[in-house]
Amino acid sequence: MPRIPRALRNVARIRSRQRPPRERAAPGTMPGSLNLPPGQSSVVTLRAIDYDGRELRDKLLDQVDDIDAIHARDSMLWLDIVGLDIRVLEDIGRRFGLHPLALEDVTTGQQRPKMEPYEDHLFIVLRAVRYVEGEGLRSHQVAIFVGRDFVITVREEQHGQFEPVRDRLRASRGRIRHRKTDYLAYALVDAVVDHYLPVMDAISTDLDTLAANLEGPSTEVVLAQVTENRQALLRMRRMSHPTRDVVEALGREQSIFTEETRLFLRDCADHVLTIIDGVELLREQASYLMDVHMALVNHRMNEVMKVLTVMSTVFIPLSFVAGLYGMNFDPEVSSLNMPETKWAYGYPFALAIMGSITVILLIFFYRKGWLTAGALTGRNRHRIDPPRTNP
Repeated sequence: MPRIPRALRNVARIRSRQRPPRERAAPGTMPGSLNLPPGQSSVVTLRAIDYDGRELRDKLLDQVDDIDAIHARDSMLWLDIVGLDIRVLEDIGRRFGLHPLALEDVTTGQQRPKMEPYEDHLFIVLRAVRYVEGEGLRSHQVAIFVGRDFVITVREEQHGQFEPVRDRLRASRGRIRHRKTDYLAYALVDAVVDHYLPVMDAISTDLDTLAANLEGPSTEVVLAQVTENRQALLRMRRMSHPTRDVVEALGREQSIFTEETRLFLRDCADHVLTIIDGVELLREQASYLMDVHMALVNHRMNEVMKVLTVMSTVFIPLSFVAGLYGMNFDPEVSSLNMPETKWAYGYPFALAIMGSITVILLIFFYRKGWLTAGALTGRNRHRIDPPRTNP
């Protein structure tokens, strides 16, 4: 069985790590059924923030029924759920009248970013991203329910995307404490979108570092790093384009979002467009790095072949002379049978011929420019810098 090159094994390992198998419901499952994939159930954290223009109450809840003790009649409620649990989702759905199909999408996990309006609430799905050093891009689903007096967020993992929003609520900075749930929903969407930018900066820095040391790492290292970054950018491209559609759809929504909040959503849409443009530029830079690296590899191979060709060209006539004098001649039979073998200076004469041929060939190759330092070592004196991007 042929052995798989290590570089291809690294690429396969990257792809298997970045694209986990998608769990799907069994065919024929009743719509609205809540079924978590095996092993996805986790410890659930419930955190409620109830606020108005005068005061704010922030509390960790043990169960859904504890909302009554914190939620006032005319205040806004933000319920943040971290982790997935069917019982908790069912209780939340009954209490706030959430549509079963939306709850089913929450448990499915691998949803495309989207916005779906229901009778008295909106359902928003986004993909939150982060960059882990040594592991690359990581993403998880964020589901947001927006009602008249409540916002419910359901996250698979807690990575701190919403902490700036929570800090603004606590400190009553800006207009967030004096606005309705539509502005809170905008702030949460904007927080998820803004976290794409540090990820892009990390990938850009990685590509710039790789470009600055393009001739240093081995082919396997370059192939693995560029492939990992290209896979990360491809995933970000798949997430950023539907995210733009979500933000634009929210900017047209009028049942819950006010005209003032829709103005802020325009700014969020501009951020998404900036992310899309930056991702495309970074993908071009990654492709350029791969092309330049492969060109350098081919150039090095050509230089190696040139050195081997020069050496072979020098030794071919020497081998001919040595082989000619090594033939079985008998000068006693005829004067034409290698008379140099009977000559006292025949051996030095043969060495002189071979030396003269070597010197003549080396002078010829030097005048052709085939014996320069760059040609023999394969070093490129001209540095090739890929285009820099500032997403």
